[in-house]
Amino acid sequence: PPPPPPPPASEAVAAAPTPTAARFVDIGANLLDSMFAGSYRGKQAHEADLDAVLARAAACGVQHAIVTAGTLEESRLALELVRRQRAGGCPVRLHSTVGVHPTRCLDFLPEADRAERRLPLPLQLDYQHLDHTQETKMMGRSGPREDYH
Repeated sequence: PPPPPPPPASEAVAAAPTPTAARFVDIGANLLDSMFAGSYRGKQAHEADLDAVLARAAACGVQHAIVTAGTLEESRLALELVRRQRAGGCPVRLHSTVGVHPTRCLDFLPEADRAERRLPLPLQLDYQHLDHTQETKMMGRSGPREDYH
């Protein structure tokens, strides 16, 4: 049999943790994902359930969550979501990131200029002639993370 449906948001909020219960901070809440609006791969699968998800999170001890964003537009949307949820009495204290993830920096360029600056994927390497134990140690990002900030 399928699992029972989650409790309504009002019940989950009523079951919020006591001060001695575990308390958590979700540092990477991808709440802008369309799945919270009920959309999966472009098809509507169910009604929006973000409020119920946040209520269940609060019931499990999540007190704060940081809504992540990777572009300037997502940063704007994340801030709007945080403000809307706070105004609506969200049981989890939401915060948001603002900025651009290093992998999305080309978003600053006009669309026409982006294609010219992207590397072809996959890179055209002759894998048959590489000595994988001696010549190639790593592909992709290299160096300390600080190089990207």
